[in-house]
Amino acid sequence: VYVQRYECKKCGKGFSARIDGIVKKWRQYADIFKERVNAIAAIMKYSGRRIQQVLLALFGVAPSHQTIENWLQADMPKFSYSGHYSYDEQVVRIKGKKAYRMTLFDVVLNVPVAEELSYKLSAKRVKRFLKKNLKGHPVYSITTDDRKWYRDIINDLKAIHQLCGFHFIKRVTKDAEWYFNDKSLSRAEKIRLAVLVSSIREVFRSFDEEEFLRKLETVYAMKDKAPSRIKKHIETLVDDVDLYTNYFLNPYIPKTSNHVEEYYRQTDLKKDEKTV
Repeated sequence: VYVQRYECKKCGKGFSARIDGIVKKWRQYADIFKERVNAIAAIMKYSGRRIQQVLLALFGVAPSHQTIENWLQADMPKFSYSGHYSYDEQVVRIKGKKAYRMTLFDVVLNVPVAEELSYKLSAKRVKRFLKKNLKGHPVYSITTDDRKWYRDIINDLKAIHQLCGFHFIKRVTKDAEWYFNDKSLSRAEKIRLAVLVSSIREVFRSFDEEEFLRKLETVYAMKDKAPSRIKKHIETLVDDVDLYTNYFLNPYIPKTSNHVEEYYRQTDLKKDEKTV
């Protein structure tokens, strides 16, 4: 749209008709063209260049394809992640060489946020990966396993840190199996161990924090009769109880990193790959 300017014969001053209701100031095209562009894109799924051809055929105007792309993007809602994430790594082999597949996953939207392969794993590398990929996005909580350096990293991100209960149970079960295969332990000792491991699992089946703490007290009372490895796990759970119960604060905080584990299963193409 172009506006004709006029000159007053009496005073010599220039003026033009006001068309603010049709075309915004400093704009060349009326808003109706933007509306038509959005409709054509939604119905026909055309590219910017194809939409340009349609406008030329129907209305005799041909905005540049870049202008059309700008109109389409301006009306798109800004995407944002939920703020609740899970982070994990998977050990993979690349031409026989060990590497780490670092993954940040949005547990509410159920989509991967970012992935990166690294031949070395360190606190500095993980911190850089998380900071880079969370920049500009909300960060409310991050669920991880209990690797020690995660704590400082997530604290630095000012996020709620939830430790994965599944990884904890997995380690307890692995050590318990070692004792079950130990021929020096009596049948009665193995039965007591089985009851204790079952009680530990029950802690993570709690429906609220009060139940979690009550069951944990029962387990803690049994720790002195537990084998050394299992006793250490119980003491660790007590020390880190706040990090294992943060999921009670918000239904969007997952108590495990199973979202990432499932994602790895769906995208795992090689049999020799495994999750750590």
